[in-house]
Amino acid sequence: IRIGETFIHAPSRSFFAEDSVRHAWHALEIAPPYHDLQFAERYQGGRLRVPETLVISAVTALTTRTFGRVVANLGWTDVDLPLAVNAGDTVYAASTILDARPSKSRPNEGVIAVETRAFNQHDQKVLSYKRNLLVYKRGAETPHARAGY
Repeated sequence: IRIGETFIHAPSRSFFAEDSVRHAWHALEIAPPYHDLQFAERYQGGRLRVPETLVISAVTALTTRTFGRVVANLGWTDVDLPLAVNAGDTVYAASTILDARPSKSRPNEGVIAVETRAFNQHDQKVLSYKRNLLVYKRGAETPHARAGY
């Protein structure tokens, strides 16, 4: 991992109406754009809006495998959701390394800072954020290897 490198994360993630409604109900989201089919038909061209928490979660999941075994998320900053994601949209993500350094207290781990951007199928940005991650160094002994992962 080098500062300035950009990674295109694959695969992308499509959002389905059923997933969006289920997530909205589990999160106790009562705003109609996320689960009310009549509201969506009347005011949103028939498209349900995907809850922003689901979008952030899905994009974060897309990025995690690229950076290997992530030990911990150390925080998100500068979260921006400039455009709604709707059921039926497909989102892909790219991350650029902003900083990388060895951990001061954990010799097998390092800290990377990334800026992640997510785009819909029309190449419109739907999400961006900065995130700090604690990751295992390449070749470091990890508990995953000892456990047979």
